[in-house]
Amino acid sequence: MAEIPEIRETLCTGDLVLDETRWTVHRAGEPVDLSPTEFRLLAYLMRHQGSVLSRADLLRDVWGGDYAGQAQIVETYVSYLRRKLHRFGPPLIHTRRGAGYTLQALSAYPLDDGGIGLPAALAHGLQAEPAAGALEFVQQLGHQGRAGGTQRMAERDRATVGVRFAE
Repeated sequence: MAEIPEIRETLCTGDLVLDETRWTVHRAGEPVDLSPTEFRLLAYLMRHQGSVLSRADLLRDVWGGDYAGQAQIVETYVSYLRRKLHRFGPPLIHTRRGAGYTLQALSAYPLDDGGIGLPAALAHGLQAEPAAGALEFVQQLGHQGRAGGTQRMAERDRATVGVRFAE
């Protein structure tokens, strides 16, 4: 009789990997220890990544339709997940005020990386162009960075502050 191959369900979002068969989670290659409820919540968020999930959706599908406890349990467990996951990298779980929660990797946000991909840009030391507005602001303040020179810089309240640069 032929063996039935093991079916493995692995979910990935950025550097977050959840293996449902082995009941393991890794972020940035590091194992993350989760409670059974945290694991189920994270798996649900990952299966619906990019979608905004309401508290009612999460209560119904993670805790079960017969859950009769406090609805704030969702916020509590999202907080637990954030604390455990975000210490390994940028935030993945985002709150959509008045709507719910969504799970998205950093790469899901629009970044100008020259079209080569953010990891490749970082690996090659490419830098983004500075914003023109910020440079104009610095020039407007008169900050020249001359050694030994005293510069005057306007503050918000129109007072001036003397700045002396070290030689």
